[in-house]
Amino acid sequence: MLEELKRFLVFMRPAFSRRATYCWFVVVFAGFILRTDNFGVSSIVRALTLSPKNYTCLLHLFHSTAWSVEGIMSIWWQWLVKKDVAYRINNRLVLVGDHTKTPKDGRKMPAVTTLHQDSETGSKPSYFRGHHWGCIGILMRACDKYFAVPLWANIQEGLTLLADSDEKRHLPKTVQIVEMARRTAIAMKGEAYLVLDAYFAVGPVFLAAAEQLNGAGNFVHILTRAKKNGLFKKIRGFQRAAVTLQGCDTGPIRAF
Repeated sequence: MLEELKRFLVFMRPAFSRRATYCWFVVVFAGFILRTDNFGVSSIVRALTLSPKNYTCLLHLFHSTAWSVEGIMSIWWQWLVKKDVAYRINNRLVLVGDHTKTPKDGRKMPAVTTLHQDSETGSKPSYFRGHHWGCIGILMRACDKYFAVPLWANIQEGLTLLADSDEKRHLPKTVQIVEMARRTAIAMKGEAYLVLDAYFAVGPVFLAAAEQLNGAGNFVHILTRAKKNGLFKKIRGFQRAAVTLQGCDTGPIRAF
């Protein structure tokens, strides 16, 4: 286990532009593994018996410009591909995506908005204040068992008023998941299937997946359950049925 962790930390070195920042990252990584409580940076200091003066240095690490979250995620995704534990179908990675909504009580907490609960569970309120998350995971296989490893999660509503908000988040919520899957597949340097539920079986999702990407079309294939109001039409000359999806601005879409 120690040798595997060492190889992982060495592999993560390109994510940091300065050596000192990388060294502090190793310290924080070890602290997350060894700590016995969840009281922030102080728990890392206690777990590793560091000097109290190192507390400020640890705080500076999280505000350093020598690394970025996107850079660390990209290197980590490449590590997963290198280990060859990702399950593939037709030489494509299998990504899974979904939304989740978490209630928040803070009145001045950033990105907290009024959300509508789509769940059929009657015990949940129809409207509440909270965060709307979009999540992407990858299907893994180990010892004849299959499981999903989380790759990326971000808040997809309530960030438009922030000065440094990403323009991608102005896209519809359904399309943002496709954009996340596309960027993940690019970082992992492989085409992918994206498995979604029926909520994403709408025209804009299929249009986003069909866009050309650096001259290569269909970089991300969408696999989703059809909605109950989907229209099925059999076209003469084709052996497979074509699904006509209504409700998009550009008219019906046919997915074969």
